[in-house]
Amino acid sequence: MVKENEIYKPIAEKSAMQDILVDIEKELPKFKDPIVFAGLLHLLSEERENSNRMFKTIIERLDRIEKELSNESELKQELLPDVDQKIIDFIKQKEAVCANEVKKQFKYKGVNAASARLNRLCSKELLVKQQVGRKVYFKLK
Repeated sequence: MVKENEIYKPIAEKSAMQDILVDIEKELPKFKDPIVFAGLLHLLSEERENSNRMFKTIIERLDRIEKELSNESELKQELLPDVDQKIIDFIKQKEAVCANEVKKQFKYKGVNAASARLNRLCSKELLVKQQVGRKVYFKLK
């Protein structure tokens, strides 16, 4: 069963399209006039310049943000003590470590000292904790 709206919709679209074509045909001779054509080209070039200025501003802001982010990450790297940097390098090799492994590798007296060092790196958002059973493993973020 066909609804009335479905029948009239293509007819309405055709008449709207015909109206647009009639309007274009009326205005077409104006485009042959060099003054009108030059005015349109001038408007087009101004819009393009405005767009280019806007894109340039956006790119400059993105570059500034990117530079600030890279400076922050460099600061985090620079402010780490040697022991922390060695622990991070150790974790890079192993992918995930527990406090016992850090204790053995870096010759800490107890597991608590190694765990405290790893937790401090977690609080600096350099590592992520993941508990597996009774052990807690630390991974790079």
